[in-house]
This record gives sequence, structure tokens and C-alpha cells, in this order.
Amino acid sequence: MSHDATQLAAEFNVDHDRVTHRILQSCDGETRAVLASYEGDPSLAWPPSPVVQQLDACRTAEGMESLVAVGMAGVSHWSLAVDVDANERAIVFDIACRLKAPADFLGSTYLVDAPMDQVDHSTVTIGARTNDAPITVAIEALIGRVEINQSGQLVALPDSISDHLPTTVRWKYRFLIQ
Repeated sequence: MSHDATQLAAEFNVDHDRVTHRILQSCDGETRAVLASYEGDPSLAWPPSPVVQQLDACRTAEGMESLVAVGMAGVSHWSLAVDVDANERAIVFDIACRLKAPADFLGSTYLVDAPMDQVDHSTVTIGARTNDAPITVAIEALIGRVEINQSGQLVALPDSISDHLPTTVRWKYRFLIQ
């Protein structure tokens, strides 16, 4: 899934029983991975990223390309929608998790091989390079927050999780070139 004007693409791959993804940045015919989802140990009930096991391409009512996905770990279910926002030149991830038990961790974790800067609670910038030209890719929280964790990983998190179970928790973020 990509949009030429953004110079970003989301690439999805099957790895055993999970679907992983990377955010790619292209410039002048050269493509590099800016970051990759970190799935962690598949036996975890609360993995570092949403569990995605089934992925389908579809079109929105406006005719835009979109991906929808679902998955399960432990007694919780995840759903994910990925859209290209042509107006903002961004790739948007919208995630929800249906909880039946308290969560040890809930969020989306990424491995990044580039310098990162925490701008505020809703924005982290990533300094990538293509053809020796500096490019800044930003991740912005639309629902929830983003942060750099103690391990140097990029994490998108929900704002809060209700103590009343079962409940559904949602977080949403986008990648864009600044």
C-alpha cells in the first residue's frame, strides 16, 4: 500500500502465524525501510504489537485503497485498518483491541534504525536518509500518544485503558514526511 506523493509505503509480510509490516521511504528510485513492526515472542498473551493474522485489501466508499486486518492472542482480539490519506500525504493506522482481561501491555512497537526525537506526547520524528539526503519521517498520534521507550523503540499507545471489562481500546496514528 502506498501513495506516490507521500514517498512512503507500508509493506506487509507473513511471518509464521503473524503479519508484520515495515514503513518504506522512496526517493529517486531508491527504497529503504524506515522502521519495522516488532512482534515479539508469539507465545505472549500481550505482545509488543497488535496481533495480525488475517489481512485483506479493500476499497473505501470514496474508492481509496485500504487494508483491514484481524488477529487474536490469549483471550483478546485485535482489528486494524490502514489507509492512505492523500490530502495529508500520510499512511494512517487505526487499531482496536477487545479486552476480556487486564492488559500487561497494549500498543504498537517499532524497531527504528535512525535517530529519533520526541517532539511532544503526540509526535516523534525519525531522521532517515535516502541517496545521502536527509528526510524526516514523523509519526503523529491521532488517538493516543507516541513515545520512545527505554529500549529505544518507537511505541504508539492508547491514552488509557478502562478497568471495566470487557472493553475495547483504540489508538490511531499516522506516518508522514515532514
